[in-house]
Amino acid sequence: MLRATYLFLIGVIVTFASLAFAQETDIDRAMEMSRKTGKPIFAIASRKICPPCQKLKSRVSQLLDRSPVRDDIVYLRIDLDEPSWREWSKRFPHQGRMLPIVYMIRADERQLYGRSNTLPGEQLHKFLVQGVAHSGESYSLEEIKNLETANRSIETAIAEGNWELAISSLRSTTNLGKPGQLDSHASAAVRNNQLAKLIGQKSNAYLQSRLASITRELEGDEASQFKAVSQFVLLEQTFGQLEDTADHISRVAVKLAIRKDLRTLWSHARQLQDASDRLVNASDREGIEKAIQTLDTLEASDVPEIVKTASRKVRSRNRAIVASLRVPSTK
Repeated sequence: MLRATYLFLIGVIVTFASLAFAQETDIDRAMEMSRKTGKPIFAIASRKICPPCQKLKSRVSQLLDRSPVRDDIVYLRIDLDEPSWREWSKRFPHQGRMLPIVYMIRADERQLYGRSNTLPGEQLHKFLVQGVAHSGESYSLEEIKNLETANRSIETAIAEGNWELAISSLRSTTNLGKPGQLDSHASAAVRNNQLAKLIGQKSNAYLQSRLASITRELEGDEASQFKAVSQFVLLEQTFGQLEDTADHISRVAVKLAIRKDLRTLWSHARQLQDASDRLVNASDREGIEKAIQTLDTLEASDVPEIVKTASRKVRSRNRAIVASLRVPSTK
């Protein structure tokens, strides 16, 4: 039993290590790793008897030992004498007749670069940094797992026509970017963007009904207005970026903008939602501190009591995270 547990832990460690810095000589594994994480493939095609090739690979190893860029790429080494080279060269053509041949392939298999080059001097580091910059966001193992879980929940909700759950599940990924606009070519991110668009296409009737209800509640007392505006903020953040639903959202936004009292409540509701999102999704101390600062400001300022009550509720829901500020930073 202990041996099995030990082997399992070793497997987990290896998996995390390979995600943190993926070095591959197997093309299929490199492509799979790239698709999963969103990291681009930096590939060197060479021969063992080629001195310039060996020199470049040695320089790459030295650079990746000390540069953070190592965590943002999948490093693939291709032997031109192996059968896999022929298939690779058909899929990704290159320019030049000399060795080594250098590639940068995005996670969606779009070829950004492919030509003979030894990347002398500072060109190597600049090449890697620019390649990463043009390849979208990449994700950690935990982020990928959370994104895949959210996708499954969204798919189930869409199949059942449960738009409340679909929206809630979609919003659970806001720490990675705006719903429907994740800037990543990782397969889970691509699927998440597709699902966001599908929600926008299929939930029109639901959205219009919710917005009509919110519009009616805006004519009530201050408590009803703040509740309605807070609900609108959630819909705004989820649907406002989607092509199929943006017009419905903007019509209600105009109603809020032209009335000073509603515009003020709208601003407070946005601040509270932003603070709540920061606390729920905070991965760093700075994000938590900004959220707490927002809550402190609202509770100490001359705002309606309903806003202060909502702020205290946000603080209470996240009291464990708020308490973590008492732990000294290790930075």
